[in-house]
Amino acid sequence: MSRFEFVADHRDAFGVKRLCTVLNLSRSGFYRWLKTARARAAKKAADAALTRRIRKVHTESGKTYGAKLAVFRWLGFYNNRRRHSTIGYLAPVVFEQRSTRLAIAA
Repeated sequence: MSRFEFVADHRDAFGVKRLCTVLNLSRSGFYRWLKTARARAAKKAADAALTRRIRKVHTESGKTYGAKLAVFRWLGFYNNRRRHSTIGYLAPVVFEQRSTRLAIAA
């Protein structure tokens, strides 16, 4: 449980101002956390779906392809949030070009 969750759970009994003071939180930070709850839930769901898809592709390939290649070959969409940090935040096109060049050179 995060400190913000604690404040949300107990704010009726003690008040946001008092809880934030005791827990050394800013009230604006707490209210920002509340405001972005829906976006955090959507991101968590999207990440879970992406993980399931990567695992499925990895299994279907006989565990030959790793997650990076699986994402770009079979997902069929551009990740505009750049959640592909394991490849250095490269755009999919750039990653594919570099991967192709390395494969040809070998």
